[in-house]
Amino acid sequence: MMLTFRACIASPPTIDVGNATRAVWPAALRRGSGRLFEILFGVIVKYNVHVRWIYHHAGWSLGIQHPHDFFEAWRPYSLHGLERKLHQPLLCLFSEDEIAQTSKSMILETMQFLTAIEAPVAMRFFPRRLGAASHCQMSGLHAAQASIFDWLDDLMRLEPAPGPLCVPRELVEALKRYHGTSVVEELDLDRKRHTTESTIAGS
Repeated sequence: MMLTFRACIASPPTIDVGNATRAVWPAALRRGSGRLFEILFGVIVKYNVHVRWIYHHAGWSLGIQHPHDFFEAWRPYSLHGLERKLHQPLLCLFSEDEIAQTSKSMILETMQFLTAIEAPVAMRFFPRRLGAASHCQMSGLHAAQASIFDWLDDLMRLEPAPGPLCVPRELVEALKRYHGTSVVEELDLDRKRHTTESTIAGS
């Protein structure tokens, strides 16, 4: 039996989990290998409760037995190569704090993928002024939920029909502010920018 889905919501969209996982770890760990990696990892895990939880959880969920297995275990979790296989409508939620904390290379990877897929893509941006700028809009779930259910309501009733990729104006401005105009220019996001305020979450 073929499994199908009507729509997908990504908050935030992560194209390559392995790359995203490596990006948030200290450079010394990303570059380390073998015995050196084991020693550095052991020190960090001892004093950082967040890293300790992530490692223990990965051991349970991914079967990791040694620290040096950590990054390799995430490698298969990638959407690269699936650009032409995604056809269902996609809603992507972006938060300002995550935009600010994410590396330029990760931003480019995400936006390049979203502009390449054939599925209709809708984007919503949550700036700090809405109080919903943290990961998964945890500081303002009401704003995220309102945006999600409005999108689902329109989608299920097909009112309006999904259109081409449109990027909220405030998302374009945030990308420029935190990662420079080169990101926007490279992806040609100004041309794809939605000019109406009604597409911006919370407006």
